[in-house]
Amino acid sequence: VMACCVIAMAVVSIVGTKTHRLYTVIAVSVVHCCFNFYALPLIIAKANLFSFLQLTFMLRFPGAISTFYTAGPDCVPGGPHFSLTFYQTVAGVIGVVAAICGIVMFNYIFSKRTYWMTFIVTTLLLVMSSFFDLIIVMRWNKPRVTDYVVFILG
Repeated sequence: VMACCVIAMAVVSIVGTKTHRLYTVIAVSVVHCCFNFYALPLIIAKANLFSFLQLTFMLRFPGAISTFYTAGPDCVPGGPHFSLTFYQTVAGVIGVVAAICGIVMFNYIFSKRTYWMTFIVTTLLLVMSSFFDLIIVMRWNKPRVTDYVVFILG
């Protein structure tokens, strides 16, 4: 099944239009997710579907946003102009703290809840955290709150 999906994606990517690629991606995704429930243990298939849906609904632009945050005033006038040291250190520390909080929340809260409730809450948290990137890019925080504070909150 996976080989057929890969071949279908390759062929449509080469000869198909944007619309064909969109429909093929949707079809391959549905086939793949359904096949997981056939081929894998139920708990693993659910975890796989959870990760797939979560990543599908979360839009991120890591390369572009990193450049925006760290570019100098000649490249992004009025931008945040974070140093690489600040950007990488703070982002790394916040990522580790968020991962620890996620593990603790799962153990004490989400392990006792339904799959869909866990999916909805975690997806909403991820969407809300990416909203802080939008606040900085659109400059909605200026002049009241510094870029550093908004970045740390997000």
